[in-house]
Order: sequence, then C-alpha cells, then structure tokens
Amino acid sequence: MRARVLGIGVAAVLLCAAAGAGVGALTLEQDDGDAPTSLGTASPVPAAKPAFPRDRTVRVVEDPDYPALETDLPLERAAVGTTDFPVSLTVPQGWVRSDSTIGAVQFYPYSFPESANTYFIRIRLIGNQNISPRAAGDARVEALQGATDVLDFQLESRTYDSVTASYVAGEHRRVELDRYVARPGETAAFVWVGVVGREADRDGLTQLLDRLTRSLRFG
Repeated sequence: MRARVLGIGVAAVLLCAAAGAGVGALTLEQDDGDAPTSLGTASPVPAAKPAFPRDRTVRVVEDPDYPALETDLPLERAAVGTTDFPVSLTVPQGWVRSDSTIGAVQFYPYSFPESANTYFIRIRLIGNQNISPRAAGDARVEALQGATDVLDFQLESRTYDSVTASYVAGEHRRVELDRYVARPGETAAFVWVGVVGREADRDGLTQLLDRLTRSLRFG
C-alpha cells in the first residue's frame, strides 16, 4: 500500500514538473524568438448614430399680413378676476376678450383664432402662488425653455419684475414681454401681464405693456 501511495505521489510530482517545463519552454521560445505580433493601435470606431441628438430644424413661415401694432391706442378699462380679488386695467378699445379660466384673460385685436400669430394681451392673477416677481419671471423662462413646441428660445433681457424673450412657436417667430406686479405694500407677485406679437409689433408691444401695468388698480 505504501508503495502505491508513493508511486502516485511521484507521478504527480513528475506531472507538475512536466507542466512547469512546458511553461518554461514557452517563455524561452518567446524570449529567443521574435517579439509577439502587435495588435495595432486602438482607434475610434465611427458610431452608427450620433452620440447626441441633433438640433431640430427651425422653420419659420411668413407672419400674417396684418398691420403692425400701433402706439398710443385708445384704451378702455376692463375688470379681471372675481369680486374677492378685483383687478382692473385699461386695454385697447374694441379688442376681443377671451376668458380661458377664472383669473386668466386674453385680449385679441380681432376674433380668435383668426387673429392667431399676430399679437395679443395675456393677463393672469398669480397671487395664490405666493412668489416674488423675480421667481415668477424665472418660472416663465424655465417653462419656455422646456416647452416642446418652443424652438430657438432667446432671453433678450431680464429684470427683477420683467422678462423679454423671442422664440419660434407654431413656425412663427414670437416676441414676448412679461411683467409681474405686486399689490401695493406686498412683495408677492399678484398679476402677470404679458404681450406677445411679431417682430414688427415690438415697439407697439413695449409701449402697450407699460400702459397696461401703469393702469392697474387693485380692490
């Protein structure tokens, strides 16, 4: 029995020695012969698709052939909101009013949607949000930047209570001017007054926004 165990042990040692000799022979063969063949230098592989999405094509069509918004338009006073939160301001005479919700009103130069892509006034009561004019303007900028139907957004100017921007929506270049007004003695924005139109309307929009906000009355 001891002889058999000894024989098995000797065989195992010889097998390991043979394996080691093989590895050594392989090493010597590589040392004595040529260096291993190089696999070449790694290089970039063209991607099947762009790594980043390409900018969407911005298509701008011609604006409606309607006269540019004039300055010094005659105005008339209009009420916005409810009796609990009364607000009024002067708007251009004869413009068509559209109340989308309580506290959200638009005024168009003529009936909508025929007047779409010309210019309009947007008035919203936002006192329930309890945010400063600065925060309200920031929220508007973020909303425009993140909107899927807004392209080529450009923030033109920014103050504590105002935003001026341009962008493409519905394949039309829009100019938007917004102002956020707090009630006297308060710091939270209560009314968002905005005007939107074409580049040709810019002068009229600028003056109209000033006249709208100066005419605001609360209570």
